[in-house]
Amino acid sequence: MRIGGGLGSNEGDTPIYIANINPQGPVGRRRNVKKGDVVLSVNGQSLVGLTHGQAVALLKATAELAGVTLSLLDGPETSLGSANFVPSWLFWQKLPRSLHVSKSVVLHRAPGASLGFSIVGGADPQRGTEPIHVLFVVQSSPAAADGKLRCGDRLLAVDGHSLELVRHASAVALLKQAGQRVHLQVVSWLGTEL
Repeated sequence: MRIGGGLGSNEGDTPIYIANINPQGPVGRRRNVKKGDVVLSVNGQSLVGLTHGQAVALLKATAELAGVTLSLLDGPETSLGSANFVPSWLFWQKLPRSLHVSKSVVLHRAPGASLGFSIVGGADPQRGTEPIHVLFVVQSSPAAADGKLRCGDRLLAVDGHSLELVRHASAVALLKQAGQRVHLQVVSWLGTEL
């Protein structure tokens, strides 16, 4: 099998997932593993939080073993055919929160100035709860100048205040009331854009 993802990978800081399966190999013959499944551990060793290279090394170390135990999470998407599976932005969104790797973004702004991005999502009695995401980043703004915040990023917290289950208006208020130095916790994946 071929894997994708990992910290610092082309997909961003993501969990390790199965990108392709050789149908004649041990995994392919079992037919209970599919492209898109997330690999949590190999023989009890966690792959969560590893780089792609570290995960490959752990898997290669099992090559001579008679048996290998994989702990997998069913991926929210899969694909058929011989091409490598490429997760969509929604694939990452649907994974459990415990598998999201967050990063810190610190933005600086002038007193009373905008941070330079807009958000969507939040708790809503009619629509339910949707995670809060960056809708767009304004050119020539503090967010654009910093360059770490991208359209599609999930906002987890503002200055230590969690945005989980927060109404949209409350999230906007937190952002507006934040000071000149604003600390954001965000999650980025491939599919988010500059």
